Amino acid sequence: MFNYKRKTHQDGAPVLILNGVLDLSSAAELRNELRRLIEDGNGKIIVDLDGLDYLDSTGLGVLVGALARIRERGGDLPIVVNEPKNRRIFDITKLSYVFPLYGHLNEVP
Repeated sequence: MFNYKRKTHQDGAPVLILNGVLDLSSAAELRNELRRLIEDGNGKIIVDLDGLDYLDSTGLGVLVGALARIRERGGDLPIVVNEPKNRRIFDITKLSYVFPLYGHLNEVP
């Protein structure tokens, strides 16, 4: 099961706190929410992955697509990923060189 909570970061950026399983069956929900936030003009959207039990390539694809869209508008998509199994996915795929990664939400500028 996948779900997310939305809150606001100290600088006013929306934060999506993801929980559960982000895979083919749940990726569309996240894609739609990220698109909505980008279209609303948010220049930074923070995605917290530490509550995810599982993240597959479809979920990564959603994040990469959102990063491309927000960077086209001059924005960014910081990722909070402290959980070793989730961080490893970013390292293995070399996406750790593409996304700004942080260990905790309070580290995101």
